[in-house]
Amino acid sequence: MVAWGLRIRVLPAGREGVLRLLRGLLEPARVRSGCLACHAYQDVEDPDAMSLVQEWADAADLERYLRSEDRRTLVAVLELAAERPQVWLDTIATREGLDRLAALMGSTVEPP
Repeated sequence: MVAWGLRIRVLPAGREGVLRLLRGLLEPARVRSGCLACHAYQDVEDPDAMSLVQEWADAADLERYLRSEDRRTLVAVLELAAERPQVWLDTIATREGLDRLAALMGSTVEPP
């Protein structure tokens, strides 16, 4: 699995425009082959900071996405950043969930 994301800070006047662009990226990515997750976030401590996080089945799926028409919107988002954007890409070999977190915390998970 491959996960990537970006985090940008925008000027307050551009915030709504960037949020609109990010929202517009969600559904088209989610319906693409290989997309496992796509989410946009606004920082609760800094409303001028926003992130886009995507997970893809493999690097080829991500590469196809980044070469699609959506790249124009991604570039537009990056160009609206008030400072240098943070971009990251991770290759994930395994994923564990709540049970593993509970074990690390020294507790067990109770069913709801």
